[in-house]
Amino acid sequence: MTALAEPRPPKRKPVVVRRILFSGMEAVEADTRQSFPRHIHDTFGIGLIHRGAQRSASGRGPVEAGAGDVITVNPGEIHDGLPIGGDGRAWHMLYLDPELMGEACRDVSEAKYRVAEFSDPVIRNPIIASDFARVYATITGRSLAAEDAPNALFSSSGRWPEGPDEGALPHTRTAPSHPPSVGCAGRLPPPIFPLEGEMPDRAEGGKSHKLEPHGSPSSAEQQTAIMAAEAWLLQTCATLLVQQSTIRPGIPASVRHARILIDDDPTAPISLSDLAEASGLSRYQVLRAFSQWMGLTPHAYIVQRRLNMARRFIGTGMPLADAAAASGFSDQSHMTRLFTRFFGFSPGMLAAGRR
Repeated sequence: MTALAEPRPPKRKPVVVRRILFSGMEAVEADTRQSFPRHIHDTFGIGLIHRGAQRSASGRGPVEAGAGDVITVNPGEIHDGLPIGGDGRAWHMLYLDPELMGEACRDVSEAKYRVAEFSDPVIRNPIIASDFARVYATITGRSLAAEDAPNALFSSSGRWPEGPDEGALPHTRTAPSHPPSVGCAGRLPPPIFPLEGEMPDRAEGGKSHKLEPHGSPSSAEQQTAIMAAEAWLLQTCATLLVQQSTIRPGIPASVRHARILIDDDPTAPISLSDLAEASGLSRYQVLRAFSQWMGLTPHAYIVQRRLNMARRFIGTGMPLADAAAASGFSDQSHMTRLFTRFFGFSPGMLAAGRR
């Protein structure tokens, strides 16, 4: 008699787009061995690695991040992602619209400026990681799983000693010539959530005029989530963002003119001759200079701009075929192949997560 084989557990999706309570944000969870080529986002990104480790390019040079590390990316920043080891890595990420962050920065800086960037691509600080994990669980409408709790991460990885200093500044694995930043407010605020226990009933912090729920809050619990998210957003700006001009040197005018020509209409049929004319360089010179300063060839940059345009259209509820056409892709399948290759999830998954 042949024994019946045990049923296999359902296959877990390597990347999931979670429905989120607020507009202006995307929540993405990944557990994957996939290597991501160089690409850009139009949004800010901040997340927490829960398992494994990865190596990536960043605006501050190559970095490595592992379990318990907070990772960040700025709009337009060239980055990639390569797993370290054969088991891949798992992370939760929040992508935030620049307008949302700009309004929070304006609030935190007392209207002095709205343009800022994350200064540290990898941050090792248990308070910042704990706050992120809890606010992520709150705004995605989920409870904080035991295996995802920051304290469990730190104790299992052995990376944090007992009784971490709550006033410690974030520190990163970046070049020593770039000291870690204390953010717009010039200091590290106290944690939004306690490292132990439940989320508090109230979250302090000024009101962000851009952070809005999808529809009207239907319960006191949702209202509490809104307040917690507002507090976290303001604390993040106060702690981790610095003025953009303090981070990297300016791009040469010739390259900037070529980039502006693309940015003005990424769907337009632009040639190297067009870019050469806009920049005042020869075709070879603009190709070389653009690649050196932007980290991507002009063609690769155009592809990234179109992908991010499609991502925004899909986020507004536009049908996938229409989003592909409006973003300059030949058809929906062409958009889907590139979208999945660079972002790790399909346009359909993004659309489903927005419903």
